[in-house]
Amino acid sequence: MALDTICTHLNIVPCNLNGSKLVCPQHGSEFALSTGAVINGPAVSPLARGTVSARADGFVWFEGDA
Repeated sequence: MALDTICTHLNIVPCNLNGSKLVCPQHGSEFALSTGAVINGPAVSPLARGTVSARADGFVWFEGDA
């Protein structure tokens, strides 16, 4: 499983790793690193979950479940 790191509050800012959490630097939303669940808002939706694969051209591809 992989997580999209774009905060679900405004869908524009990637979150930063902080211990066992992903934290949005813009408004402080916190997400559990293990599941993507919201720990603290203002975000109310969890991070998108999906899979990551490496392509032959060297790019990494994230494909979300939602």
